[in-house]
Amino acid sequence: MSDILNPFFATIAKAAEDAAVQRGFALILCNSDEDPAKEHTYLEVLYQKRVSGIMLAPTGGNDALVQQFHTGGLPVVEVDRHCSGTIAVVLDNRAGALAATAHLLDLGHRRIATVAVPQHLSTGRERLEGYQEAFTSRGLEVPKELVRVGDSREGGGYEATRALLALRRPPTALFVANNEMTSGALRALKEAGARVPDDLALVMFDDTSWATLVDPPLTVVAQPIYHMGRRAAEQLFALIDGTLSRSTQVVERLTPTLIVRRSCGGARKGVVAREKQATTCH
Repeated sequence: MSDILNPFFATIAKAAEDAAVQRGFALILCNSDEDPAKEHTYLEVLYQKRVSGIMLAPTGGNDALVQQFHTGGLPVVEVDRHCSGTIAVVLDNRAGALAATAHLLDLGHRRIATVAVPQHLSTGRERLEGYQEAFTSRGLEVPKELVRVGDSREGGGYEATRALLALRRPPTALFVANNEMTSGALRALKEAGARVPDDLALVMFDDTSWATLVDPPLTVVAQPIYHMGRRAAEQLFALIDGTLSRSTQVVERLTPTLIVRRSCGGARKGVVAREKQATTCH
């Protein structure tokens, strides 16, 4: 996993462990800490230990090695992110980001900022593409000055949000592309005395346990996290069992859900807000 402190990846690991135990396998958990060098070391150790297979949330820095393992006899399945051309189980990130940004546009916002995940990751690129598509599909110009790229962690969300609030024309809405950076964004908003949703509407990618505990509860793009981890484990066991060919290159995309809560407020400038509390993103 790329960051075991993130509840998202902890849930992925739990799902993989449950699947492994049911099949009589043991799980070895390695935390790359978003560090390609650390990930490389772990991959080499696992290869030397002759593990049966690897489920990987890649950092994006060891694609050639992962592909070498996979084609050379050690099956690899990527989860959440896809980089190396193996089988991957991921979210339809573009659709989720599109739905989140479209919801803010429907409420009348035009100065919508985003704090994006690093762009060397497939999740980062796809979520930014979804944000951009929400504007271009309506004939609107993407507000490039409102796009900030964070580091996927709380500190990155904090610094990016501070920079956005310091603009001469700050945004009226914010879409943060993961849960950890949203924690930082909320801290920056609190320090600045900015109220959600009165001063700034807010949407978060991920539905964490605390999303309904903050005031107001956060509108989120929810992911089927446990199912994602379970499905990736099932694909890995199919490779181990030989029921799935290692020459298969499939990216399986799961469907996100937009859950509308109170952090976006009501419609602006007479635009009617969506009434549904949960919308499947296609």
